[in-house]
Amino acid sequence: MCDPWVPQYYVEGRRVEPGRLYRLRDGGWAEPSPRRCPNGHLLGAGRVLAGTVACPRVGGFHRTHICRTCEAVIYTPARLPECRHDRMVPAEVWEANSAAADEVLEDPPSP
Repeated sequence: MCDPWVPQYYVEGRRVEPGRLYRLRDGGWAEPSPRRCPNGHLLGAGRVLAGTVACPRVGGFHRTHICRTCEAVIYTPARLPECRHDRMVPAEVWEANSAAADEVLEDPPSP
């Protein structure tokens, strides 16, 4: 039997534990994000939609990272069997955010 997939989280190229903020070299702060989805797609700018889902079972909310390639959802902290929600992203929100992200990735117009 295979072990279940577990996301690996990174900040500035360092593997870190999720659930806290990390000081950056420039003095700022960052929340760790997963590097890949369960299907192996690389996540990062333009490749992932980040959000939150309220959940009293985990003491507040889950951070969600949704792969724009395959729509896999990574919950941080991980979903518990007692969590009473499914993927909370209506299709129209997904499509609007995906279109907006595509526009951001396009080259800016020449002056």
